[in-house]
Amino acid sequence: MKKLFLTLILPVFLVLPMNEARASYDGNKLYEFCTAKEDDIIYGGMCLGYLFGIADLVKIFLTKGIFMDVDGVKNQVGIICLPGVTGQQLKDVVVKYLRDYPEKRHLQARLIAVDALRKAFPCKD
Repeated sequence: MKKLFLTLILPVFLVLPMNEARASYDGNKLYEFCTAKEDDIIYGGMCLGYLFGIADLVKIFLTKGIFMDVDGVKNQVGIICLPGVTGQQLKDVVVKYLRDYPEKRHLQARLIAVDALRKAFPCKD
C-alpha cells in the first residue's frame, strides 16, 4: 500500500499547483473540476474526491444532528439521505445544480454541494 501511494498518489500532489491544493473551493472551481474532459484524471479525481468527502461529512453530521448554513438559512444536514448513491450520481447532481444556478457559483463549494444533495436526495418521512 505504501509503495502504491508513493508511485501513484504522491506524484499527483507534487504536480498540482499550490493554489489548487488548498482546502476550500468556490463553485466555479468545483464546476471546472467536475466538467473536465474524461481523460483529465487529475481534475476528475479532484471532483470525485471532493464530493465523496462531502457525502461522508453529510453521513457523519446526520448522526450528530449538526446544522449547516446554506444561503443564510440553517439547514439540518440530516435531511439528506444517500444510501447507495454512486460517485457518478454525486457528480451528475452537483454539475446539474451548478448549471441550473450559475449565479451561485461564487459561493463556497461545500455549501453548493450540500444544497444540491439536499434537493436531490431528501429523506423520505
